[in-house]
Amino acid sequence: MLQVIYKIIIINLILLVVGIITTNIITSLTIIIILNTIILINKIYKLEGENKELDKMLILQARQNTIVNILCNVLHDWKIPLSRIGAINTALSLKLKLNKRISNEEIERVTTKIDSTLNYLSKTIDTFENFFLNNRRNSFQIDLKESIYETIEFISDILEINQIKINLSLEDNCIITGDKNYISHILMNLVLNSKEAFLQNQTNQTNQINIRLFKSKKQIYINISDNAGGITINPIGKIFMPYKTTKKNKGMGLGLFTVKQMIEKSFNGIIKAKNIKNGAQFIIIIK
Repeated sequence: MLQVIYKIIIINLILLVVGIITTNIITSLTIIIILNTIILINKIYKLEGENKELDKMLILQARQNTIVNILCNVLHDWKIPLSRIGAINTALSLKLKLNKRISNEEIERVTTKIDSTLNYLSKTIDTFENFFLNNRRNSFQIDLKESIYETIEFISDILEINQIKINLSLEDNCIITGDKNYISHILMNLVLNSKEAFLQNQTNQTNQINIRLFKSKKQIYINISDNAGGITINPIGKIFMPYKTTKKNKGMGLGLFTVKQMIEKSFNGIIKAKNIKNGAQFIIIIK
């Protein structure tokens, strides 16, 4: 808009100069040109002022959206460690009801798990603050095989209480660079999405999640598949859109959206989803 106004002013001034030099232009037309120029200059000042206010509003709105994204993702991700504490508590309560003896070693093991869970709760805030605010990115070499083992161990209580079997096929020397917390977040979301699908669909089969890690043509692949009944959203790519969920009013629709953002922005990778026999498969490709 401003560029158009500037062009009109320049044309008016050129006409004015030509008119004065040739004296073939009517005086009234010259006056009109001068008045139009003054009016347009005044409009430019007004528009520039409005644009500055608009820029301020857009910056404020962007900051508000960022804060909302951080809070929503923290609340979404906190369900995982809280579920873990719940699973630990359920297991202990069951032993007490059955009058089973709880050894000192087991108490120590449980308290260690709870401590690590509380630490994860704290780190979650930093993880999403760093990701959304683009502040500092912790960039280190990550052994994906080791990260997958650690992540599965962290949520093992949740998987056990929901009778879910994990099958791992992990190649060595699959090394990437980035933030290890992002990898943990990505893996946990995908695995626990399968857990929710098992609970929702109630299949008669043994609940199984298969994780395969391998390299091919200088690319690293992580395939996560289950037999939980598959994805009902159509087209299936919409599952990565924000606020899109299959969890029947239980989900926020942010988990897979954030997973996709992290894979693309932090690891220069891609993620795809597809339905397979009796279930779904997520394919992560990191270049």
